[in-house]
Amino acid sequence: MVLLVLDFAKAVFRIRRLRFSTQPAPALRGNVPVGYPLIMRVGIVVAANKYTGAGAVAELCCRALRAAAIDARLLFTAGRNLEQRLDGVDWGSPGLVKERTPLRVAANLRAIKKLTSEVEIVVCHLPHDHLLCVAAGVHRQVPLVRAFRNPGHLRRDP
Repeated sequence: MVLLVLDFAKAVFRIRRLRFSTQPAPALRGNVPVGYPLIMRVGIVVAANKYTGAGAVAELCCRALRAAAIDARLLFTAGRNLEQRLDGVDWGSPGLVKERTPLRVAANLRAIKKLTSEVEIVVCHLPHDHLLCVAAGVHRQVPLVRAFRNPGHLRRDP
């Protein structure tokens, strides 16, 4: 997976200092070590409600980041088997809705703005997610990263 960083000036991450000690490593809670400070907070946005394609990639990316002691949060569309799969986890939030009216688009923009206020970087997986994040003004507050799985999905012009 290749990540394109849209704003290189803001892409320098503020990584907090880790406090190392001579004590043995703490126990695990889920996949995250208990007692270690989380390095950073990452918000992942995917406007998908099925556990296929971008929804599966976003969920696996979120799980991998959490296993690396990074506080990753997934914002996805409510409705189908992705919501059922992430029902018991505290880091998955079905905050997006299907956009059938302008009011629902505004609701999605509010959900993305709320996520942006809680994280240090936002990763979007689909072109529609990227459009929503830019419309919500995410790139003005935190670095916005667009992830893609297939280089053929990118524009070839400069």
